Amino acid sequence: MTEIEWLSCSRPDDLYLDQFAKTPRPRRKLRLYACGCCRQVWDFLSDSRCRAAVEVAERYADGLATDSDINAAAEAAQAVHDEIEARDPNSVESGAAHAAHLSIQAPSDVSHPVAWVMTHAHGYSDYVETLSTNLAFLADLFRDVFGNPYRPRRLQAAWLTPRAVHLAQLIYERQTFSRMSELASVLENAGCHDQEILDHCGKKRIHVKGCWVLDLLLGKDPQE
Repeated sequence: MTEIEWLSCSRPDDLYLDQFAKTPRPRRKLRLYACGCCRQVWDFLSDSRCRAAVEVAERYADGLATDSDINAAAEAAQAVHDEIEARDPNSVESGAAHAAHLSIQAPSDVSHPVAWVMTHAHGYSDYVETLSTNLAFLADLFRDVFGNPYRPRRLQAAWLTPRAVHLAQLIYERQTFSRMSELASVLENAGCHDQEILDHCGKKRIHVKGCWVLDLLLGKDPQE
């Protein structure tokens, strides 16, 4: 895949395969991407066990939950899916519960179930076109997490002011992504003139935990 293809690709699976070829073990980012997908259908995770599963998966990605925690969360999410499927087969709630379970067991497979839920949740005039649109949205979300591997960004120490790092940490921990534009201003005031970083913070509408700019500022995933 070329850089132009990466930036324009509308299929999350193709982006994943390309990223996997470059980084065979993108475990943390991939799990956070899967959780970010699940948060796009949060309203349909009506059972608290499913929401808890996504939250445990996010903590696990950062080493803040144990194997026992993640296994129990996976079992709970699977139980919810089975219960919903038994009484209301092929419902959006069942699909969302399935995605929550996959965020733990198979994060690389989450995008299609989530796109299916998004497509069925609000009605559609053309199923194939709407599904493609939702997959393209999730592909953009993938780029929010993985950035542009064809053009790695470099930080300057001067940009990492206490205010910038503190704000990035708050946004990351609390998932208050509405403050990303504020972060852009803080970075610019610190002397950052990297337009891709500033635009990603200030102009991109949707962010999830694992966002490449936040990871860069906070020194996460250096091996990736």
